[in-house]
Amino acid sequence: MLTSQVGALKELEVLALEHGTKIDFLPIEIGELTKLRLLHVSFCHELKVEAQWRMIKLVPDGVISRLSLLEDLCIKAYPGDGRCPNLANGLSQEICSLRKLTHLGFCFAKEGSLEQFVQGSQLWKEKRLTAFQIVVGTENKSNYYAKLSLQASRILTLGEGTAHANAIVEVRSRADALILTGHGGVRHLLEFGVENLNKLIDIIISKCQEMETIVDWNGLQEETTSATAALPKLEKLDLIHLPNLRSLWEGLVPPGTLASLRKLKLSNCPKLRKLFSWRGINLQQLPNLEELYVDGCGELEEIVVNEELPNLKELYVDGCGELEEIVVNEDKVDQLQHDDDDEEEEDNALPLLLPKLSLLDLRHLPQLGSICKGVSLAFPALETIFVNECPNLKKLPMGIQRGPNFRMILGKRKWCEALEWENNAIKQQLQPFFTTWKTPQGS
Repeated sequence: MLTSQVGALKELEVLALEHGTKIDFLPIEIGELTKLRLLHVSFCHELKVEAQWRMIKLVPDGVISRLSLLEDLCIKAYPGDGRCPNLANGLSQEICSLRKLTHLGFCFAKEGSLEQFVQGSQLWKEKRLTAFQIVVGTENKSNYYAKLSLQASRILTLGEGTAHANAIVEVRSRADALILTGHGGVRHLLEFGVENLNKLIDIIISKCQEMETIVDWNGLQEETTSATAALPKLEKLDLIHLPNLRSLWEGLVPPGTLASLRKLKLSNCPKLRKLFSWRGINLQQLPNLEELYVDGCGELEEIVVNEELPNLKELYVDGCGELEEIVVNEDKVDQLQHDDDDEEEEDNALPLLLPKLSLLDLRHLPQLGSICKGVSLAFPALETIFVNECPNLKKLPMGIQRGPNFRMILGKRKWCEALEWENNAIKQQLQPFFTTWKTPQGS
């Protein structure tokens, strides 16, 4: 607990009461620290909100407005604290009075309090607020901590409620990161308007029950679809706990859509069956994708790569119970299946779809039968393969050992010993790269 004695620190310029400080409320004496330039406070521990606490405000009236030299203000509250909704009602006007503020982190529990800030803050109107973390509605704990991994400087989090109010649209137009959490009624992102999303570099979408796809061009006006790419600057996309997500995109997607995407994460999307489908988009439109993480997508059947992903470096797949194969190049499969003259493939004849892949991590995939269906692929940059609890994966692609930096195949001893080989020579070539470990049961 922060005591009233803090008011004696008259010369203090920086006060950061971050995670782990267990601050229940700010004493009114904080208002005596008129030289403060930075104030960060987190009321984020799971406080038992008893009657005695409900009567105590997180931040007393008049404290923030007295700190006229503040340049950086961040106030975070644990989402389960019942005092949060009233926090913004009292502080919006006080924050508007701060003339030197350039960085703001704050939760506006209702759209009305955000509207009050947007309309009443001169520094917002003059675009002098260069960095912000603004939350509208209720923020869950998972997104509270997910923001720590974002590199964006202007982050808007939308919880339950309307996403099209004027103040929200205005803040979203200035944001470079968007978090949607528990947001009902949104079926796809383009409902927010293509132009309103084109500055974003980070997006996290979680627990949005009606989200079916991310980019849907079906039904949009022809002049819009032919001219404007969607999310051209987006670098990182996290899709988490989306029970009705069926695809990443629908319709004919204009060139430039998702062209800057570097990291894609899908976690617990149970109705997603095909990750990459070439209908409507050329995978060469994802030239910068470097990291792909897929976890807990129970109906996912395949990760289809019909064309090259030239910069993919890390591929993680975990807990996808129906997944049968990782990489499929159907054109090459057909070509090689009908070409019986060349029984031995030269190194330069192997298809090169993932030229920069360095890490392949496969876990808890009970139906996985192959990495590359019907054809061996070249992996010139591959360094490590990790396999755990993939009992039906009996063969490894022939091309994995051909890269100069290949160094490890990590798996349980039982799985390694059960692998099947085209011939003994290949087995002998790969044997030095195996690293195994023992479980408590010795498997």
